[in-house]
Amino acid sequence: FQSSIVRVIIAGNSLCKTSALPGGTKLRNQLKKLSVSDQEESIQPLKDLDFFLSTLSSSIPVDLMPGENDPSNYALPQQPMNNCLFTISRNIPTSNMVPNPYAASIQNIQFLGHSGQATDNVEKYM
Repeated sequence: FQSSIVRVIIAGNSLCKTSALPGGTKLRNQLKKLSVSDQEESIQPLKDLDFFLSTLSSSIPVDLMPGENDPSNYALPQQPMNNCLFTISRNIPTSNMVPNPYAASIQNIQFLGHSGQATDNVEKYM
């Protein structure tokens, strides 16, 4: 038996939580109030992710699914993250932004997955 990896699916929350930004601020509500250095620090994880995706997708197809803390709409189903956020990896054809939930056929095997919000929400009420 020989295994091989044919695709990598990153299932959400690939960026830091917004509460982890400088001063505990929330990016969506407080971006205009951040200093220039704090704004640059807050986009560093996005630049790091872009570099990681470009490196990984140069050798294997990569699907990036948004999660609860990623820059996408909040309610499910989530739209794919916008390609303009990824200045390097958007030019690599094997780097794919996909929705959440996501269905794929990989080597004639059907996959259906989500980034975990539905499961997290069920756990809140148990």
